[in-house]
Amino acid sequence: MVKKVAIISGGSGGIGKTIAKSYAKLGINVVLLARNEGRLKEAVKEIKSEGGSAKYVIADVTNASTLQKAINEVFDDFGRVDIVVNCAGGGPVGGILDITDEQWNENISIKQQGYVRLTREAIPYLIKSGGGHIINIIGVFGKQPHPDFIIGSMTNAALLAFTKAVSEEVAKFNIYVNAINPGATDTELWQNTVGEMAAKSSIPADIINKNISELSPLGRIANPDDIAKVAEFLISDNAKFITGSSINVDGGAYRGIA
Repeated sequence: MVKKVAIISGGSGGIGKTIAKSYAKLGINVVLLARNEGRLKEAVKEIKSEGGSAKYVIADVTNASTLQKAINEVFDDFGRVDIVVNCAGGGPVGGILDITDEQWNENISIKQQGYVRLTREAIPYLIKSGGGHIINIIGVFGKQPHPDFIIGSMTNAALLAFTKAVSEEVAKFNIYVNAINPGATDTELWQNTVGEMAAKSSIPADIINKNISELSPLGRIANPDDIAKVAEFLISDNAKFITGSSINVDGGAYRGIA
């Protein structure tokens, strides 16, 4: 039986690493992309210690040529690419009067354009492999914008549109494109964000976490496994008629109906 191959950007930590570990437990060869080699090595070591197959490739999502080189290397090694998970990037705390042009440009290049670049470079390899899955880890601010996270709100909304448009273009190649929208998720990135919010507001970080947890009817924020389970579902046979969709994983915190 041919083992599937998954490429995961932002795979050295947080949600990306948890998805990689989850896929590896399913018998998928996982390839982690990120810039920090030390963190990549540690993530691969963790996955292998749990019996999974993993390797890493140093790549920068702001540089299309490094992504092209990375995907070509993966294809040369395994002879296929079946799954691509876009999970790189974050965003600073701040509203329209706080965020500089440099911050806008940097964050759009990493997340919004990073997803575009990796998707564009990966599609020919997915086609060669007979189809597959692209999963974009986006975020609920794309549906419910927040003034204190203006970059994330705008970028996520754009990526939801991107997901929908690309899904229609590549469906004829048997490529499924879907999005997962996490709410607040207990990762290192989130703890850094809470620290930034605390510094700006003078509200202690634990109180901020408590207040945000209470936005969910379930009374907590997500953990990375909550996101990884949905990423598992989207590549399974149970999701064979789902493409161009986005799934919120936020414990019901989002109040909209669409």
